[in-house]
Amino acid sequence: MKIIIKVLFSLLIFYGFNACKVGPKYERPETVSPEKFRFDEVEQDSISNIEWWDIYQDTILQRLIKKGLENNRDIRIATQRLYGAMASRDIAKSDLFPQFGVNAGIERESSFSEDSNGNLQNSYDDELVATVGLSWELDIWGKIRHGKDAATFSLLAKEENRKSIILLTVSTIANDYFSLRDLDNKLRITINTVEAREEARRIAELRFKGGISTEMTLRQAEVELTQTQSIIPTIEESIAHLENEISVLIGENPNVITRGDSLFQQKIPSIIPVGLPSELLLRRPDIIAAENALKQATSEVGIAQANFFPSIALTTSTGYNSSSLASSSFIESPYWILAGGLITPIFTWGKLKGQKKLAMANMMEEMEDYKYTILNSFREVDDALISFKKSKEIRIANELVLTKSKQYLRLAELQYFNGIVSYLGVLDAQRTVFEAEITTSEAFKRELISGVNLYKALGGGWYSRSGELNTEFMPQ
Repeated sequence: MKIIIKVLFSLLIFYGFNACKVGPKYERPETVSPEKFRFDEVEQDSISNIEWWDIYQDTILQRLIKKGLENNRDIRIATQRLYGAMASRDIAKSDLFPQFGVNAGIERESSFSEDSNGNLQNSYDDELVATVGLSWELDIWGKIRHGKDAATFSLLAKEENRKSIILLTVSTIANDYFSLRDLDNKLRITINTVEAREEARRIAELRFKGGISTEMTLRQAEVELTQTQSIIPTIEESIAHLENEISVLIGENPNVITRGDSLFQQKIPSIIPVGLPSELLLRRPDIIAAENALKQATSEVGIAQANFFPSIALTTSTGYNSSSLASSSFIESPYWILAGGLITPIFTWGKLKGQKKLAMANMMEEMEDYKYTILNSFREVDDALISFKKSKEIRIANELVLTKSKQYLRLAELQYFNGIVSYLGVLDAQRTVFEAEITTSEAFKRELISGVNLYKALGGGWYSRSGELNTEFMPQ
């Protein structure tokens, strides 16, 4: 009971010292946010408030993203770092409270002496010890509290870094999937073109044998066919590379990736609202992580300042010490000790000043990094906005080029068979259609990816349906 009273009394003293916490108080740095993004033309809530599974509606893509969130190794590494930060926070927090310990032991000391007859006699002295001890460093100047705060902000920063990795994983899987469907479409276009040019070569050969056309026409058809055939292995190689990359992203060995909707069946909003720039500061995980890193550095300055002041530690122990195993003798020999110690720096040859300067420099570095992260986030959103806007215009323009190219090919073929133009006109029209089909596919993919990048720049897509941290891999 006396021990409990002493501990409670000490805790009261501890909380009475809270007003003595030295060090800077964190204040969010002033930053200038634009009233609106440069290329924002829609005044609605940000699309980042919509979950990724509502943005990417291809069920196969949704399945791939889900696998990535569950199995991606970078996410798992970040999760383990987060659990480590949780443990560090708990360690730092424990220093605020008294540390208790129990000690029990027995010693036997042997000695020799002569009896009255001059014979050596062996005697034993037993000593029994049982103590309960308490040690506690009083956090008068806030050093331990600053340490606990620094560990807490480090934990929060790692959680936001983990969200950044999740956001990057979701967007990378989506971009790679759209690129894969684009390559599939380009492969289909190329194979169809090869089939068409094989037919054109066959007709050219028949016309040459029939004396209707020259050998040059036949050779031109053969060159066009061979050149188109040579494109297929390059596309197939790129498809394999992308499939391997997606496999690793979802935590699996390289393998074939199941396809869902075709490239032109993929849906993306025609207009993407982005919200206000000021909302970005509270939404993007990299900005929040940078601010928590600044808060951590500010707390570390407080630790450096507290090191200039004395540290006071209290130790107390109570127990029993007896030379007999008899219960009455053991209980009747209690003792207690209360001690206090004070350590104060006097001459450290600039060590403490250097530590403070280092902490201040780290704090200023984190402050500049926080400001840069904000500035860069505004740039990334504006870049993504203009890319999304222009990629749509490029896609529409390429679709028009494709339509006109097909009209050009029909006219060229008609005029060739009527003897109005040479086969060179047909070859030129075929090349134009092939290039237009390829660029249209590329433009559609670019529009899809620009939407993904805008969603990523706005900080969307990192949360899960439950909003809870997956604790499956938490160390026990």
